[in-house]
Amino acid sequence: MNLVYNSNVYPSLAEFIQKEQENGNSLYGKRLEFAHEVDSAVIQALEATQIQGAINRLADLLVSFQSGTEISSGIVIDGNNFPEINEILRHCCKTLGIRIPHAVVSARMPGINAYASGTVDTPYLLISDLATHLLTREELTFIIGHECGHLAMEHLVYHLIGNSLSQLSQFVPVLGPILIQMVSLPLKTWSRYSEITADRAGFLCCGDLRTAQRALMKLESAFANISDVDLDTYIEQSLESLENMKLGAMKEYLLDHPVTPKRLKALQYFSQSEMYYRVTEKETPANISLLPDGTLKERVNNLLKVL
Repeated sequence: MNLVYNSNVYPSLAEFIQKEQENGNSLYGKRLEFAHEVDSAVIQALEATQIQGAINRLADLLVSFQSGTEISSGIVIDGNNFPEINEILRHCCKTLGIRIPHAVVSARMPGINAYASGTVDTPYLLISDLATHLLTREELTFIIGHECGHLAMEHLVYHLIGNSLSQLSQFVPVLGPILIQMVSLPLKTWSRYSEITADRAGFLCCGDLRTAQRALMKLESAFANISDVDLDTYIEQSLESLENMKLGAMKEYLLDHPVTPKRLKALQYFSQSEMYYRVTEKETPANISLLPDGTLKERVNNLLKVL
C-alpha cells in the first residue's frame, strides 16, 4: 500500500525493493555483506519469522507515542525546506538503495543528534537543529548515512521495541525490572553490533574516514573544538584506559551504543579491509595490505567485547 503524506505519494515497500533490486548502482543488495556478521545473522533470523505484521503494527503505535510530537512539529526536509540537507538525504538513500523517509529538523531533540524511527513501510528521520548548524555538509552526510543504514538494515522496529521495554517494567513491581533486564541485555548487545553496521553505512555514504570519525567525535564532545584533538592519539589513549578499568567497563553491558573510541577504531579497521574495497568496487591499493574478512571480524569482535 502506498503512503501519502503532504500530497506526496511514496511507493510501497514491495514496489520500492523491486525497483532497488533492479538498480545496480545502490548498495541495498550488499547490505548484509558489509553489516557486522552478528547483526546480519540476527536480521536474517528475524526476517524469517511469521510475526512481522504484528511487530510492525506495534512499532507504528510506539512511534506515534514516543516521537509523534517531534515528527509533527518538526520542519519537513524537502526541496523547499533545507534543500542542502534534502540533497544529502537523497544521496544517502540512493547510495544505500532505500526509500526516502519522511524527514524533519526538530528543535525538540537535544544536542547534536539524529534519529531514525518507524517501520520499513513508514520510516522517519529526525535531525536536531544543532546538528544542522554545527556539522559540515560532509559530516552531516555521515550522520544521515548512519541513520539511513539503520533503515536499510531494518533495525528500527526492534530498536524501538527494545527501547520501550524499560517503560513497561513499572507495571510489574519487583519482578518487572528484573525480567526486563533479562530481555533487554541481549537486545542491547545486538544494538551495539548494529551501530557498527550503521557506522559503516555512514562511511560508505560520506566516503572519507576522517570525516566519519570527526562526526562521531562531535557527537561525543558537543561544543569542544575537534580541530584541537588528534584522533589517533585519542583512540589509543581511550582504548588503553578502558583496558585498565575493567570494572568500569562492565557498564558497557547496559549501553545500546559502543563507546566512541571503539566505534572510531572499528571504522578504521573497516576502511582498511578487503570487504570495504569489495563492497565499493574501488581499486585495491597496490602498496597496502588489506584486512581479510576473517581478520576484520576478529579485530572488531575483540574491540567490542566488554570483558
